[in-house]
Amino acid sequence: MPRTLSYCRPDHIEARFHHADEFDFIDLDIRLVGDITLALECEDQGEDVEPVRHERETIDFTVYMSSVFCTFRDFIRFLEAITLEVKECAFEWEAEGPDGRLRWKRRYVQDVGFLTIEWDSYKEKFSHRMMLNTRQAVKMLYSAFRMFVDSPEYDPLRYERLSYGESFALILSNASLDDLAATLVRMNADAAKTFLQALDEAIYDRHMKGPKPSWPIEYFHRATEPVEPSNQYNAWIDPEWDNWDIEQRMNQLKELFSWSVRSWHGENLREMRSKLIEDWLSLPEAVAVHD
Repeated sequence: MPRTLSYCRPDHIEARFHHADEFDFIDLDIRLVGDITLALECEDQGEDVEPVRHERETIDFTVYMSSVFCTFRDFIRFLEAITLEVKECAFEWEAEGPDGRLRWKRRYVQDVGFLTIEWDSYKEKFSHRMMLNTRQAVKMLYSAFRMFVDSPEYDPLRYERLSYGESFALILSNASLDDLAATLVRMNADAAKTFLQALDEAIYDRHMKGPKPSWPIEYFHRATEPVEPSNQYNAWIDPEWDNWDIEQRMNQLKELFSWSVRSWHGENLREMRSKLIEDWLSLPEAVAVHD
């Protein structure tokens, strides 16, 4: 009587992080390449027939994260837990409306587990469960995150909580904060206000819409009409500016550079990494899995 022997290859996951078109959302695009099962019928007499190949379809979907509920630290802790071979781990996040969830369940075979990605929004609701090689899953998800935040595509102004000094440094292509301060202290109050207002407008445009432009410091000399602040709190320059010496003006600029900008709420993703994961991925696979 024929017997059927099956071999199932784990799914393969591909991942990519990128900014959404507007605001502070970061998309995570997932491609799930279906598993492959080879079924081999063996005759009692030892004669084999051609294997039958069964392959699931490829699935593409997207979830996203918001800076308001910055979830990337939890995302990294989740991946760390997988490397520590916990039996099961999960984390959930809120994306200003939709809810997402990642869950990992380790199989009795140590180098394989099940990853479930759930998404619940008013537009769509889904749950995808995939069997993955542990190392491939962690490497793909962690590397996708680090490649994004280390790339020119990532713009801190579109996700992170920043000061004015940090923001000015990001939009000036040919000048440091010291260069900017040296330019401003030589201006009278009206000129300095106008210059700072032009910088602030550039920050706002990039902060809300992207993409990621930066300009030479000379570009901001284009504004000629001073803009009056809407209230005293938003005043760029002290009323006594024109009576101050260079040192007093420099001290006010240092204070101004420390103010929080009209920015988003996320953490500094550029510095968010895991030595645990990176050390684990640097080990030979057999050691990483079984040591």
